[in-house]
Amino acid sequence: MSSEPPPELFLSVFNEGITKVKEQEKDLFHNQLYFSNVISLMEQYLSNLFIFEIENDSTSLQKLASHDKFRSATVTIPFALNNSIESYLIKSMKSLVWHRLNDVEMYYKKVIDIRFNISGELLSQLELRHDLVHRNGHKLDGTRVEITEDNLNRCITLIEIFINDIHKKYVEAKS
Repeated sequence: MSSEPPPELFLSVFNEGITKVKEQEKDLFHNQLYFSNVISLMEQYLSNLFIFEIENDSTSLQKLASHDKFRSATVTIPFALNNSIESYLIKSMKSLVWHRLNDVEMYYKKVIDIRFNISGELLSQLELRHDLVHRNGHKLDGTRVEITEDNLNRCITLIEIFINDIHKKYVEAKS
């Protein structure tokens, strides 16, 4: 088990994954897999950090409960008596789609007061990943998406900048 505090551990896991991708042999087929994996590493970091926050800070969990998604939620009395509302909130966050950055940012802003720097170029990487994962590497019009080593490296750079910015803001907010 690592002696790193969880936020640093989450960043280490992200960085280790990126390093593994960078070290792999590159070809067009594998680049598609690596490209998708880079986005998955981003999702894992965002999810792990947020869930860690709400599991370990009751104020953050209360802020989450006051988010529009939950503020008007209704639960039955039997559900409330037999379940933990905290667990319900945490489970809801675990099921979130973490690559929908505009949705995820709303939670980060409300709960941790962190704004994302979401560029158009970053969003286009997410669209490419969608084509790779859900259309087997084809766009809506049927044209093939080819991920060159330069495309992969650009994706890695954009995601690293994005995650490091969030990590820095989180560490500063907790200091």
